[in-house]
Amino acid sequence: MRLLLVSLSSFAFFFILFIGCRRDRDDQRDPLRNANVESRDDVERDDDSLPAVKLLREAAFAYSNAKFYEDRGYVLWEYLREGEKPQIVRKRRPLELSFAKPNYVKMRFGGASLLSDGKTFRATIDDPRYADQLLERPAPLVVTSIREFYPDAAFAAAAETSLPDDFSWTSPQLVLLFAKDPLRTLVPRGATAKLLEPAYLQYGPDEKDAVYCDRVSVDADGERVYWLNRATRALARVELPTARLRVHEPDATILSLRIEFPRQILAQNPPDSTVRYEFPPLDPGVETLERFRWAPAADAADGADDATLAARRRAFYAQERRFEERVAHSLDFDVYCAELRDSRPPTIPRRASPKVMRLREVWSVDSLNAPGRPLAISPEEKGDRDSILLMPCEGNAVAAMNYQGRVFSKTSPSASAGEPISVLREGKNEVGRRRYLAFDPESAKIHRLDEDFNDLGTILCDPGGSRKIGDALWIPGDALPTKSAGIVATLVGSSTPGAPRRDLVRLFDAQTRKIAWEIDSIVEPKRIVFEPKTRALWVLDAGASEPGGVARFDARDAARLDAPILRPRETAWDLAVPRRAPNAGAEATALVYDFEQNASYLVGFNAQGEELWRAVLADHTGPGDASIVSGDINGDGLDEWLVVFENGKISFFDPMGALIDEYAHGSRLVGATVARWFGVSFLIIADKRRATAMRVDWKR
Repeated sequence: MRLLLVSLSSFAFFFILFIGCRRDRDDQRDPLRNANVESRDDVERDDDSLPAVKLLREAAFAYSNAKFYEDRGYVLWEYLREGEKPQIVRKRRPLELSFAKPNYVKMRFGGASLLSDGKTFRATIDDPRYADQLLERPAPLVVTSIREFYPDAAFAAAAETSLPDDFSWTSPQLVLLFAKDPLRTLVPRGATAKLLEPAYLQYGPDEKDAVYCDRVSVDADGERVYWLNRATRALARVELPTARLRVHEPDATILSLRIEFPRQILAQNPPDSTVRYEFPPLDPGVETLERFRWAPAADAADGADDATLAARRRAFYAQERRFEERVAHSLDFDVYCAELRDSRPPTIPRRASPKVMRLREVWSVDSLNAPGRPLAISPEEKGDRDSILLMPCEGNAVAAMNYQGRVFSKTSPSASAGEPISVLREGKNEVGRRRYLAFDPESAKIHRLDEDFNDLGTILCDPGGSRKIGDALWIPGDALPTKSAGIVATLVGSSTPGAPRRDLVRLFDAQTRKIAWEIDSIVEPKRIVFEPKTRALWVLDAGASEPGGVARFDARDAARLDAPILRPRETAWDLAVPRRAPNAGAEATALVYDFEQNASYLVGFNAQGEELWRAVLADHTGPGDASIVSGDINGDGLDEWLVVFENGKISFFDPMGALIDEYAHGSRLVGATVARWFGVSFLIIADKRRATAMRVDWKR
């Protein structure tokens, strides 16, 4: 009897063990079983969003794990042209992609094409201005991000596919293949998803050309419908709402907007695709470049005047900024942080021969996710607890570090949840207490913080309008008649169809948030600085077509003052004033570009806006690739000028514009600043991975 009981117990034990092992093997066969999705059979039918989201997650899983993807996609617009003979007009924009892991690419989006044979990236643009230009770069060992499919801003502009920005600035194939969480694009926050009845998608007359698809409807400012191939989970069609779209054609009504992906292939075992990724022979006369270059000859052949050429030149370089902003605000910020890490080496090696400075790294912090431009707070009192460094990070947070690099606070304004923050500005209120502004150029809101980083509330700079913040800063109370501190904001981006552009500069009372005065005479106000000595506002006019580009106003009543006049065919793209006043040199400096000479300068102005001096910037070809920082780098009580290049180089100029020294950091820079802590100068550098502090000593 005892032997029988032992036998039955052993059998039961091994049977349970077998069932458990079998369940483990089943789980391994179905990797989605333990994913963060619910089984379709287990979801109650009274909640339609769960099976719909689960279906989209299955598609995202299939894309992210596929070794090969190919389609012949296109964006299709259909609109009704009314008139005596109404007709339906159909327009297509190519959206074709072929990708084989790890780094084979063939892509044609809009008027741009990209090809990679696994060793080299080659890109071309259909625009006649770039007809003889070929962008060529080494291919990454593994393509892992959307950013790598857009080599520069000119290519991104040419790859425009007429998709609405509230859906996605790039193609849904790339979002599904490379985004960390594609559902944040496919199903935006607050949107609802539900399953529709399955349907056949007919691509041709034969029965074999029909694809049986599951359909998911998403309510996000109108109905989006995703058609998913039931056999492969590949995206076969996207239907987009048309209520907010406009056709630049009189008497036209949009009927439909959709993306088609005929003959899509999503496979684990790709077919033999060697031939499809081979480079065609180069045409004679084609110039190979690392980035596309604006070609004025083609514009000049069109008979464009100097003002038009200057405006086109500015627009070309402004594309770089807009491109980075679109990347930042179209994808998850943590994904954007990883995608912006550019592994290309700068044009000069790390720490290239400083002549008079000795730079010694004292600390480096790499725990900040996507650091922004640093802001150093350096009080006059030695050892003051407010000797800190502030830095935007993680999309909508502000990190505070002490002089040793320890992060002691990381906060996000409560009103900015889900909104990016990339710019910080410092100021003081009526009684001299320090205040901060946190905002982003893609938003119309400014978040105010006190000296302990408590949220003081938000200013909505353009309620109900389409304008966004170009720049903002604090104006101290002693500079205004009300004796109350003010906040100046430049508002740009008004684009009402058929109406003239009307951007603004507004002064808000820091306490009541009411508008004190407003300026609407500047075409496109961007950068703005306050000069304490003359109580003047220096405003960069990025859209001026006439010579100039810098305006000056009295901060008290917005009266126009004498403005700096640049030379013909010049424009300015950044401004700065000394952090300490008065200064022995210029009261303000600007980065200026000469279109005719294709040269850039650092130009100093006196308090009346007259040019005092100018210094040539070497190794620089156009606007937008550098910024100005002021700070006492040598401890002499006067502010020097630092020109920070994105390629990793920093040039140091004295108050009168003489070049002191140069330094190369070895990686592409986000920004830099100067801190004076305990009587010692520190150079604070932020690249796309970390923040670094370097003590500055001078060679004897």
